[in-house]
Amino acid sequence: MHQCRRREKIEKVSTSLELDEHIEMQKRGWRVQAIGMMLVLTLVVLASIGMFGNGMISKENIRMNGVILNINGSTASNPA
Repeated sequence: MHQCRRREKIEKVSTSLELDEHIEMQKRGWRVQAIGMMLVLTLVVLASIGMFGNGMISKENIRMNGVILNINGSTASNPA
């Protein structure tokens, strides 16, 4: 049974130029870049749903001992 590999091999090319290729360092850089892009994407998604301001997940009502605390974005109020 043939298994598909997710990672493709990097072809090494022989040329007459004497260039140092640091393939392992390049692969590590690609991994760091992919992790950074996922982090940026996560921050954009969280910002779009209201994590850092007004939005769906920035509103909360806390009830304790008969007191309701409304948290809306960056402000808190007690509707007494």
